[in-house]
Amino acid sequence: MYAIPVLVIAVPEHLRKRGRATTPNSSVPAWLAGFAAILTWIFLILLHYGGQFMVAALQKTPQGVLSVAAFGVAVLLMPFYRIVAKECLQRGAAVALDPMQWWSAWCAAYGEMRGRPAVIAKLGDDAQLETIRVQKHGMRLPRDGGIREETGSDLGVSARLTERASRSDV
Repeated sequence: MYAIPVLVIAVPEHLRKRGRATTPNSSVPAWLAGFAAILTWIFLILLHYGGQFMVAALQKTPQGVLSVAAFGVAVLLMPFYRIVAKECLQRGAAVALDPMQWWSAWCAAYGEMRGRPAVIAKLGDDAQLETIRVQKHGMRLPRDGGIREETGSDLGVSARLTERASRSDV
């Protein structure tokens, strides 16, 4: 059960610290992912038989169905195992498993999936930062987009509205 995290996280971290297999084209992550996938398959098959430490949760499932399902799960998890092993090998486990980095990558990917191009997302982030900067300095953004100081009076807004009305009348 603990062999999968050891193969996918601890072994690449150990290799990285020793300076081995750090090339991007290294086949080490693929081999480690393959062994982790085989261990996943074996673990799922062993759930059928149970034992002293495991509850026989899958005893009622026929052996053939369980074998195919376990193989499918192992095949589907292998790319994930390979990605994690490769990241741990290249950048280290602490960096590869950083939740903030995964969250920012997820947000960027989700924004692209929603059809919001990266350029628009960057502009939106810049606008949000500008709004926060303006709010920190005692200013606020009125609805027309102009910036005015918070003095309690709306003379600036009313003067702009009057100016716009006079332009539209002409």
